[in-house]
Amino acid sequence: MPRKIDIDHNFKGVKVLVYGVQNDVGNVVIIVRGPKVNQILREKGKVAGVWTNVTNLKVKDFYNYYSISSTTELERINNKSLLENLEVGLDNINFQPVKSRNILSFNDAMGLKNEALRLMQSKKLYSENTNEILYWGETLFKTFIEFPKNISKGVYNIDLYLFNDGQLQSFQSLPIIVDKVGFEEFVYNSAHENS
Repeated sequence: MPRKIDIDHNFKGVKVLVYGVQNDVGNVVIIVRGPKVNQILREKGKVAGVWTNVTNLKVKDFYNYYSISSTTELERINNKSLLENLEVGLDNINFQPVKSRNILSFNDAMGLKNEALRLMQSKKLYSENTNEILYWGETLFKTFIEFPKNISKGVYNIDLYLFNDGQLQSFQSLPIIVDKVGFEEFVYNSAHENS
């Protein structure tokens, strides 16, 4: 498994093989999380016959990439509070809206969260794949994680979980560095250092 992904002008995305050995009984869940960023989510609506932004929501610490693969449906792990605390599953991603006078209710914020998740999935930056972890024999497992061409630079963490009877049995985290190289690095650095 590469520990670094280089993005240049020919980068079209890459699939990374993640594999391991399962020594205990349970369900394996593999999550790849990208760096957290602050986002502004906007909802459009008609005002006096003109489409405009009617709602803005600032969100803190929103993952710019999130991919989950598992050997079973997450409901079968049977510990919703544990999954929420670990942010396992798209529905359990911690969504931290900053208070704004534009948001009328909690339902509006959750509606924007659902729309943000849908948008990230359409860009292939968020994915949830059940039964995508394959086994060789009794204990060796593998899955492929797809990094699309529009990923951002930063440190991504591959987190491997083993759940059994609603409890976390073991955990391991592996970092992958995504970096721009060549002309893309020059343009990126120039834009951020000399804007």
